[in-house]
Amino acid sequence: MRKYLFLIFVIFIIFNITSCEWLDPAEQIPSYLQIDEVDLNVRPGEGSASHAINTVWVYVDGTANGVYELPAKVPLLYEGKHELIIMPGIKLNGITTTRAVYPFYDNYVTQVTFVPDSITKVKPVFNYMDGINFHFIEDFETAGTIFNSSPASDTTIITTDNDDDVFEGVFSGIISLTDTEDSVFIYTINSYSLDPGFMHFLELNYKSTEHLTIGVNVYTNTGPLTYPYIVLKPTSEWKKIYINLTPLATRYGATSSFIIYFSSEKTSNNVEGKILLDNIKLISSQ
Repeated sequence: MRKYLFLIFVIFIIFNITSCEWLDPAEQIPSYLQIDEVDLNVRPGEGSASHAINTVWVYVDGTANGVYELPAKVPLLYEGKHELIIMPGIKLNGITTTRAVYPFYDNYVTQVTFVPDSITKVKPVFNYMDGINFHFIEDFETAGTIFNSSPASDTTIITTDNDDDVFEGVFSGIISLTDTEDSVFIYTINSYSLDPGFMHFLELNYKSTEHLTIGVNVYTNTGPLTYPYIVLKPTSEWKKIYINLTPLATRYGATSSFIIYFSSEKTSNNVEGKILLDNIKLISSQ
């Protein structure tokens, strides 16, 4: 009897080991894709190469493999040569929780060879898409600016070549606010058509001691409308933002024209309030 019980016990152990191996086969060892940083390449007429790409969408052979914040080390269950597609992601309207693929940058496409338990490093280089329309690029490097100030504005925007205030190049735009000249309202001299059915974005670099409102004056058949579109918080470091104007164009664009404006009031305790701007681009997909 004991022999039978022992035999049954041995068979039970063997069955369980075999079952576990069948249910839990050896795990596939991943390969790793490492992306530490990306670049933007620009052509003549496209302005600065400054960008704020901080997220990537990863595709292998056309299959989505996740969204990753940079820098990223991405585990992938692939081996050998494959097509890698990287899509550039941004913070939409500067909001961290609203990340999106930027529609005006192209995808980075390359062939890579993945090796299990090894790291493949890539540094994607993106370009502006062909066929997009730059309505204006204001980099403050030429005489004059594209802005006027309203009669109610205490001050206006000028250029500065102070090394502490310049983002890149020789000049940036500066708005100075004091206790006696404590408000500003500047707007684009020209108006622009933003057709519905297309995408429209405003890009810019900024640094400010004050809250800065970026808005749009919409001129419709029934009269002008003013939209304070977004308010930027003070920042001691230069930042880049992509502002999506597509919803506004979808609502009013067919027979309307648009003027971009910037406004602010000095609320800080600084002796001088300072708003710095650079590389302002209004871009459409048409």
